[in-house]
Amino acid sequence: MTESLGGIFKRIGYKAKAIIVPEQARKAPGDPPAQRCPQCLGYGFQIIERDKWHPDFPGTRVSCDNPYHQGERVGGRLRVAGLPANAKTFEELENNAGTALALALAHGIAPKPWLILTGPPGSGKSALAIAAVMERCKTTAAAYIVLRDALEELRASYERSKMEGIFNFEIADSYPLLFSKGLVAIDDLGALRLTDWAAERVIDVIDFRWRNQLDTIITHDMDGARLRATLDRRVLDRLEDQEIVLGMRLPERSYRSGRAW
Repeated sequence: MTESLGGIFKRIGYKAKAIIVPEQARKAPGDPPAQRCPQCLGYGFQIIERDKWHPDFPGTRVSCDNPYHQGERVGGRLRVAGLPANAKTFEELENNAGTALALALAHGIAPKPWLILTGPPGSGKSALAIAAVMERCKTTAAAYIVLRDALEELRASYERSKMEGIFNFEIADSYPLLFSKGLVAIDDLGALRLTDWAAERVIDVIDFRWRNQLDTIITHDMDGARLRATLDRRVLDRLEDQEIVLGMRLPERSYRSGRAW
């Protein structure tokens, strides 16, 4: 029987060694030493030296496993998550009725993949959604999206496409965060009057996330009557799907002004 290469390595006690690359060859110009990984000097990978009879001779590129990069990756995810400047973590917020559910969804252990937070202005809906996105970013990508801003950007992209003679406009290409497979928090669902065009885009997004049962947080301040008057029946039907949706009404008091609604 032909002995495998891995078996040969094990039998002869072969151990790979990291190549020591001269500092001057790997140093990133202008990058202070304190801000670089001490193991890979900021490159994010190392070269493992291989003997000449190894199939990967002269060396194999491997990701650097120094814990330094964990914080670096989290920072990168936070920068593209669409978070506001005043974003706060769960530790910085006061606990309320929705905290446990938002935290569970952030960690992917909620009993259902959708969480709808409702309540008057200042009740903490957005703060919880933002904190959940920040928590999820510790492990995977997540996004916080203010629906009004997203629709404005989409409309501008649509108008530019028409001016350029491009008529096969794809919402997923113009605003991919809405169709992300990770956690997405859609804030202020009821904060704008929906034109027919905007209503169709909302249906596209909600239906995509519903069909794929993707982790989603939705916030709005509408009561039942206004909800039915504002949203398309197709959206309403998905928001009320008890198989995948958890709903939580937050306290009727503004944490900003202290006003009771």
